[in-house]
Amino acid sequence: MAILSTFASDGVLTLRVTGRFDYQAREEFERTWRETGGMPSRYVVDLRSTTYIDSCGLGMLLELRANAKSIGVGVALAGASTAVARTLQVAQFGTYFEVA
Repeated sequence: MAILSTFASDGVLTLRVTGRFDYQAREEFERTWRETGGMPSRYVVDLRSTTYIDSCGLGMLLELRANAKSIGVGVALAGASTAVARTLQVAQFGTYFEVA
């Protein structure tokens, strides 16, 4: 599991989650988006390399969304594998996030 961040010149903060997105990723995920070094214009969570997501991972996404909403920016979820996309669909995350 690894969380990599990229802060683009247009202010978009991309968080790439590699491996399992579960309780063990919690500290690193939260630290990564909280310590951006700037005010993001938008968050994108890149799930291309995410192999598994559980309820804790879903909770982390909701926490990020709540923080983003408090500063007036959106969160998009991008590139989810079939298994991860299915979990997002069952949890109805398309109603809370832009899912690409």
